[in-house]
Amino acid sequence: MSDSESTTPAKTCAKCGAVLPATPGYFNRDKEGKDGLHSSCKSCSRRKARDYYAAHSDRILEQIKTREAANPEKAREWDRTYYQRLKERRPNDGKERYAKRKDKVALYKQINKERLAANRKATKHTWASRRPACRVAEANRRRARKKNNGGSHTAADIEQQYERQKGKCFYCGAKVGKKYHVDHVVPLAKGGSNGPENLVIACPSCNCAKHDKHPMDFSGQLF
Repeated sequence: MSDSESTTPAKTCAKCGAVLPATPGYFNRDKEGKDGLHSSCKSCSRRKARDYYAAHSDRILEQIKTREAANPEKAREWDRTYYQRLKERRPNDGKERYAKRKDKVALYKQINKERLAANRKATKHTWASRRPACRVAEANRRRARKKNNGGSHTAADIEQQYERQKGKCFYCGAKVGKKYHVDHVVPLAKGGSNGPENLVIACPSCNCAKHDKHPMDFSGQLF
Protein backbone atom coordinates (compact mmCIF):
# COMPACT_ATOMS: atom_id res chain seq x y z
CA MET A 1 0.00 0.00 0.00
CA SER A 2 1.01 3.65 -0.55
CA ASP A 3 1.28 6.24 2.25
CA SER A 4 -2.18 7.63 1.49
CA GLU A 5 -3.70 4.12 1.60
CA SER A 6 -2.00 3.36 4.93
CA THR A 7 -3.98 6.19 6.61
CA THR A 8 -7.28 4.99 5.13
CA PRO A 9 -9.48 2.76 7.34
CA ALA A 10 -9.20 -0.93 6.42
CA LYS A 11 -12.10 -3.20 5.60
CA THR A 12 -12.21 -7.01 5.52
CA CYS A 13 -13.95 -8.69 2.58
CA ALA A 14 -16.79 -10.92 3.78
CA LYS A 15 -16.11 -13.42 0.98
CA CYS A 16 -12.35 -13.88 0.63
CA GLY A 17 -11.24 -12.33 3.94
CA ALA A 18 -8.78 -9.93 2.30
CA VAL A 19 -8.02 -6.75 4.24
CA LEU A 20 -8.25 -3.79 1.85
CA PRO A 21 -8.63 0.01 2.13
CA ALA A 22 -12.27 0.98 2.73
CA THR A 23 -12.56 3.02 -0.47
CA PRO A 24 -14.71 2.78 -3.64
CA GLY A 25 -11.58 1.65 -5.45
CA TYR A 26 -11.74 -1.71 -3.66
CA PHE A 27 -15.42 -2.00 -2.65
CA ASN A 28 -18.58 -1.12 -4.57
CA ARG A 29 -20.80 1.55 -3.08
CA ASP A 30 -23.81 0.38 -1.04
CA LYS A 31 -26.20 2.89 0.55
CA GLU A 32 -27.43 0.29 3.02
CA GLY A 33 -23.93 -0.53 4.28
CA LYS A 34 -22.64 0.94 7.52
CA ASP A 35 -19.73 2.64 5.79
CA GLY A 36 -21.57 3.11 2.49
CA LEU A 37 -19.64 0.22 0.90
CA HIS A 38 -20.53 -3.30 -0.03
CA SER A 39 -19.41 -6.10 2.27
CA SER A 40 -17.56 -7.95 -0.54
CA CYS A 41 -14.61 -6.56 -2.46
CA LYS A 42 -14.86 -5.80 -6.16
CA SER A 43 -12.99 -8.98 -7.17
CA CYS A 44 -15.46 -11.18 -5.26
CA SER A 45 -18.41 -9.21 -6.62
CA ARG A 46 -17.18 -9.63 -10.20
CA ARG A 47 -16.59 -13.35 -9.63
CA LYS A 48 -20.11 -13.72 -8.21
CA ALA A 49 -21.60 -11.89 -11.19
CA ARG A 50 -19.69 -14.09 -13.66
CA ASP A 51 -20.83 -17.26 -11.89
CA TYR A 52 -24.42 -16.07 -11.82
CA TYR A 53 -24.37 -15.19 -15.53
CA ALA A 54 -22.83 -18.55 -16.43
CA ALA A 55 -25.57 -20.36 -14.50
CA HIS A 56 -28.48 -18.25 -15.85
CA SER A 57 -27.18 -16.93 -19.20
CA ASP A 58 -30.08 -18.33 -21.23
CA ARG A 59 -32.72 -16.73 -18.99
CA ILE A 60 -30.86 -13.40 -18.87
CA LEU A 61 -30.49 -13.20 -22.65
CA GLU A 62 -34.15 -14.09 -23.11
CA GLN A 63 -35.17 -11.31 -20.73
CA ILE A 64 -33.00 -8.80 -22.60
CA LYS A 65 -34.51 -9.80 -25.95
CA THR A 66 -38.02 -9.54 -24.51
CA ARG A 67 -37.39 -6.03 -23.15
CA GLU A 68 -35.82 -4.88 -26.43
CA ALA A 69 -38.73 -6.28 -28.45
CA ALA A 70 -41.25 -4.59 -26.14
CA ASN A 71 -39.53 -1.20 -26.31
CA PRO A 72 -37.03 -1.02 -29.22
CA GLU A 73 -36.69 2.78 -29.07
CA LYS A 74 -35.61 2.66 -25.44
CA ALA A 75 -33.09 -0.09 -26.24
CA ARG A 76 -31.60 1.97 -29.05
CA GLU A 77 -31.40 5.01 -26.78
CA TRP A 78 -29.58 2.96 -24.16
CA ASP A 79 -27.09 1.73 -26.79
CA ARG A 80 -26.45 5.30 -27.95
CA THR A 81 -25.93 6.48 -24.38
CA TYR A 82 -23.57 3.62 -23.60
CA TYR A 83 -21.52 4.23 -26.77
CA GLN A 84 -21.32 7.96 -26.06
CA ARG A 85 -20.16 7.31 -22.50
CA LEU A 86 -17.36 5.06 -23.74
CA LYS A 87 -16.41 7.56 -26.42
CA GLU A 88 -16.12 10.38 -23.90
CA ARG A 89 -14.17 8.19 -21.49
CA ARG A 90 -11.50 7.25 -24.05
CA PRO A 91 -11.81 9.58 -27.06
CA ASN A 92 -8.29 9.03 -28.42
CA ASP A 93 -7.59 5.54 -27.15
CA GLY A 94 -7.08 4.02 -30.61
CA LYS A 95 -5.00 6.94 -31.84
CA GLU A 96 -2.77 6.80 -28.78
CA ARG A 97 -2.14 3.07 -29.16
CA TYR A 98 -1.31 3.53 -32.83
CA ALA A 99 1.05 6.43 -32.10
CA LYS A 100 2.93 4.30 -29.55
CA ARG A 101 3.29 1.36 -31.94
CA LYS A 102 3.70 3.30 -35.20
CA ASP A 103 7.49 3.10 -35.36
CA LYS A 104 7.54 -0.56 -34.28
CA VAL A 105 4.89 -1.52 -36.86
CA ALA A 106 6.81 0.26 -39.63
CA LEU A 107 10.00 -1.56 -38.61
CA TYR A 108 8.27 -4.96 -38.66
CA LYS A 109 6.80 -4.23 -42.10
CA GLN A 110 10.23 -3.32 -43.46
CA ILE A 111 11.84 -6.46 -42.00
CA ASN A 112 9.12 -8.70 -43.44
CA LYS A 113 9.41 -6.96 -46.82
CA GLU A 114 13.18 -7.52 -46.97
CA ARG A 115 12.82 -11.13 -45.81
CA LEU A 116 10.20 -11.85 -48.46
CA ALA A 117 12.36 -10.28 -51.18
CA ALA A 118 15.36 -12.39 -50.09
CA ASN A 119 13.31 -15.59 -50.13
CA ARG A 120 11.97 -14.82 -53.59
CA LYS A 121 15.48 -14.16 -54.89
CA ALA A 122 16.86 -17.37 -53.37
CA THR A 123 14.07 -19.57 -54.73
CA LYS A 124 13.53 -17.81 -58.04
CA HIS A 125 15.57 -20.31 -60.09
CA THR A 126 15.54 -23.49 -58.02
CA TRP A 127 11.86 -23.72 -57.09
CA ALA A 128 10.46 -22.30 -60.34
CA SER A 129 12.56 -24.66 -62.47
CA ARG A 130 12.25 -27.79 -60.33
CA ARG A 131 8.51 -27.61 -59.74
CA PRO A 132 7.37 -28.82 -63.20
CA ALA A 133 10.14 -31.43 -63.26
CA CYS A 134 9.01 -32.76 -59.87
CA ARG A 135 5.45 -32.98 -61.10
CA VAL A 136 6.48 -34.86 -64.24
CA ALA A 137 8.75 -37.25 -62.31
CA GLU A 138 5.96 -38.12 -59.88
CA ALA A 139 3.48 -38.73 -62.73
CA ASN A 140 5.96 -41.02 -64.48
CA ARG A 141 6.64 -42.98 -61.29
CA ARG A 142 2.92 -43.52 -60.84
CA ARG A 143 2.49 -44.77 -64.42
CA ALA A 144 5.53 -47.05 -64.15
CA ARG A 145 4.25 -48.58 -60.89
CA LYS A 146 0.93 -49.39 -62.52
CA LYS A 147 2.66 -51.21 -65.39
CA ASN A 148 5.42 -52.67 -63.18
CA ASN A 149 8.09 -51.50 -65.62
CA GLY A 150 10.81 -50.80 -63.10
CA GLY A 151 13.29 -47.94 -63.06
CA SER A 152 12.97 -44.55 -61.45
CA HIS A 153 14.13 -40.99 -62.02
CA THR A 154 14.05 -37.69 -60.18
CA ALA A 155 13.55 -34.06 -61.11
CA ALA A 156 17.33 -33.63 -61.14
CA ASP A 157 17.62 -36.37 -63.82
CA ILE A 158 15.14 -34.47 -66.01
CA GLU A 159 17.05 -31.22 -65.58
CA GLN A 160 20.35 -32.93 -66.42
CA GLN A 161 18.85 -34.40 -69.58
CA TYR A 162 17.55 -30.94 -70.49
CA GLU A 163 21.09 -29.56 -70.10
CA ARG A 164 22.61 -32.37 -72.17
CA GLN A 165 20.19 -31.65 -75.01
CA LYS A 166 20.82 -27.90 -74.59
CA GLY A 167 17.09 -27.23 -74.37
CA LYS A 168 16.37 -28.76 -77.79
CA CYS A 169 13.87 -31.41 -78.84
CA PHE A 170 15.42 -34.87 -79.12
CA TYR A 171 13.55 -35.57 -82.39
CA CYS A 172 13.32 -32.31 -84.36
CA GLY A 173 16.01 -30.17 -82.72
CA ALA A 174 13.71 -27.22 -82.02
CA LYS A 175 14.17 -25.07 -78.93
CA VAL A 176 11.60 -26.17 -76.37
CA GLY A 177 12.06 -23.51 -73.67
CA LYS A 178 9.94 -24.12 -70.59
CA LYS A 179 7.14 -25.85 -72.51
CA TYR A 180 8.74 -29.25 -72.98
CA HIS A 181 7.62 -32.84 -72.58
CA VAL A 182 9.58 -35.68 -71.00
CA ASP A 183 9.36 -38.67 -73.33
CA HIS A 184 10.25 -42.32 -72.80
CA VAL A 185 12.23 -43.44 -75.85
CA VAL A 186 10.83 -46.93 -75.42
CA PRO A 187 7.26 -46.17 -74.24
CA LEU A 188 6.06 -47.48 -70.92
CA ALA A 189 3.17 -49.09 -72.78
CA LYS A 190 5.70 -51.26 -74.63
CA GLY A 191 7.71 -52.24 -71.56
CA GLY A 192 10.17 -49.36 -71.49
CA SER A 193 11.99 -48.50 -68.26
CA ASN A 194 11.23 -45.45 -66.18
CA GLY A 195 14.94 -44.94 -65.52
CA PRO A 196 16.85 -41.82 -66.62
CA GLU A 197 18.56 -43.78 -69.42
CA ASN A 198 15.19 -44.05 -71.22
CA LEU A 199 14.28 -40.35 -70.98
CA VAL A 200 14.59 -37.58 -73.54
CA ILE A 201 13.30 -34.02 -73.79
CA ALA A 202 10.86 -33.49 -76.65
CA CYS A 203 8.71 -30.67 -77.93
CA PRO A 204 4.95 -31.09 -77.46
CA SER A 205 4.38 -31.65 -81.20
CA CYS A 206 6.88 -34.50 -81.53
CA ASN A 207 5.89 -36.16 -78.28
CA CYS A 208 2.19 -36.10 -79.19
CA ALA A 209 2.96 -37.42 -82.71
CA LYS A 210 5.14 -40.22 -81.34
CA HIS A 211 2.57 -41.16 -78.67
CA ASP A 212 3.33 -44.79 -77.69
CA LYS A 213 5.18 -45.76 -80.89
CA HIS A 214 8.47 -47.64 -80.74
CA PRO A 215 11.41 -45.36 -81.70
CA MET A 216 12.08 -47.53 -84.76
CA ASP A 217 8.55 -46.86 -85.94
CA PHE A 218 8.79 -43.12 -85.41
CA SER A 219 10.96 -41.35 -87.92
CA GLY A 220 12.65 -38.35 -86.43
CA GLN A 221 15.93 -36.58 -86.05
CA LEU A 222 18.21 -38.35 -83.59
CA PHE A 223 21.36 -36.86 -82.02
